[in-house]
Amino acid sequence: MGAFVERFKRYAAGILIAGMFLTVIVKCVATAAGGNYLFADGANHLYNILRAGDAVTNIDGRQGSFFLMELLITLGMKLGITNINILCVLYGVGSVIWLGFFILLAMCLCKKHGQEGGTQYIALLAVLYVMVNIFTGFFTAIESITAVGMYSFLLIYYMLSQKGKDWGFRIISGILLVFLPVANEYFVGYSAVLLLVLAVRMLRDRKELYIGEWAVHFMVNIYTCYHSYLAATEGAPTSSLEASIRTLADRKYYWLLLGTIVVTLLAAVIYSIIPDGTFKKIMCCIVFLLCVLCGVWLALAVYLIAYGIASISFSMRFMNLILPMAVGMFFLVLWLLRLNLKYSVLPMAVLFLVLSCIYDVRVSRAYHDYLVRIHELNQEYTGFFEVGQTNLDRTFCWGWPLPMESILAQCIQGETVIDSNMIYRFDMQQWESFDSDDIEAYGDLERYGIHIDKEAFR
Repeated sequence: MGAFVERFKRYAAGILIAGMFLTVIVKCVATAAGGNYLFADGANHLYNILRAGDAVTNIDGRQGSFFLMELLITLGMKLGITNINILCVLYGVGSVIWLGFFILLAMCLCKKHGQEGGTQYIALLAVLYVMVNIFTGFFTAIESITAVGMYSFLLIYYMLSQKGKDWGFRIISGILLVFLPVANEYFVGYSAVLLLVLAVRMLRDRKELYIGEWAVHFMVNIYTCYHSYLAATEGAPTSSLEASIRTLADRKYYWLLLGTIVVTLLAAVIYSIIPDGTFKKIMCCIVFLLCVLCGVWLALAVYLIAYGIASISFSMRFMNLILPMAVGMFFLVLWLLRLNLKYSVLPMAVLFLVLSCIYDVRVSRAYHDYLVRIHELNQEYTGFFEVGQTNLDRTFCWGWPLPMESILAQCIQGETVIDSNMIYRFDMQQWESFDSDDIEAYGDLERYGIHIDKEAFR
C-alpha cells in the first residue's frame, strides 16, 4: 500500500492534468450533445450570430472574451459551413472550452516548475475550475467564465515564469495582453490581484525576469483595471449582479461547501508548517477527512439539486469574480511564505473532477430532454403559441429568449420547415429583444436550409 501511495504521489501532477483534460472533454461533449448552449441568453446570442452570418459583440468591455467564444463558429462560417448542427456544436464548444484550456496551460506551467513548488497549485486550480463550472458553467453565454481562464493562466505565469524559460507560455501571455483590456469588467478585480503579484515578483526576483516584458504586463494591467472599472460602472449591466449577491444568503448549500473548502485549506496550511510528529499525523488525517467532506457536500449538490444549480447559474455568476480573486490571494500567500501544501488537497481535487463530469452529464441529459419536449410541443401546434398553454417543465425555461430557443430546438432536431413557435409573454416588455409574435422580426435562416413558413404564423 505504501509503495502504491508513493508512486501515486510521484505521478500526481500528471494524473491531475490528465484528469483535467478528460473533464474538459466531457464538458465540451456534454454541452454539444445536450444543447446547453441554447440555455437562456445563449439561444438569443446564437440566433443573432446565425442571422448576421458573423460574430455579434455588442457589450463594451467584453469584446475580447466574446471574440474567443465566437471564434470557432465564425471560422466555420468563413470556411463555408452551412450545416446548422455543426455550427451549433462549434458555438457550444467555443463557449465552454476556454476556461479549461487556459487552466490546463496553467497546470502545465505548474508541472514544469514543480521544483519551485508549482505542483501544489495544480490541485487548487482543479478545484477552482470545478467550482466555476458547476455553479456558473451551465450558463454558457457568461463571458466571465472565459475571463476566469485567462486570469488563471496569467496568475500562474506571473508567479512562476523565469527568464530564458517558458517561451511558449511567454508568447501566449503576450497574446492575452491584446484581449485583456476588453476581456470582462471583472478584470477590475483580477488585474488588481495580478498587479500585486507582478509588483511582488519584480521586487523579489528581478534577476529572474525580463524587466521590459514585466513592465509591459504591469502597464497593460493598470490600463485593464481602469478600463474594466469604466465598463463596470458605465457600460455593463450591474443591477442583476447586485440582486444576485443579495439572494446568496438563501443558498445555504453553497455556503456549506465554500466554508468547508476554506476550513480544509486552513487545515492544510497548518499541516504544512508544523514539524513532523504525532500532531502532524493527526492533522494529516483531519485534512484528508475534510477533503472527503468537501466531496460529500458537492456530491449532495450534484445528486440532489443539480438541476436547480444549473438553472440559477446566471445569478451565481458573481462568484466568478469572488472565487478567482480569493484563489489568487491564497496562491500569493503560499508563494510569499514558501509554503508547500504538497498533496494535502489532492483528494478534494480528484473527487471534484469526477463530480464535475457527473454533473455535466446529468444536467446535459436533463436539458436535452427539455429541448426534445419543446420540439414535441411544436409538433402539436401551428403558428405562435404561449408556454402557458403547455405543461412544459419550467426548470430551464427563460422567458425572453424562449422564441429563439424554440426555433433552434426544432432546427437541431432535424426540422427544415418551421411552422410553429413557442413564446412567453412578459408584463415588462423591455425584457423582450423584439416583438415575439411578429414573425418578420426573426430574420432569415435560408442559408442554413431552414425555411420559416411565415404564412403559418399569420
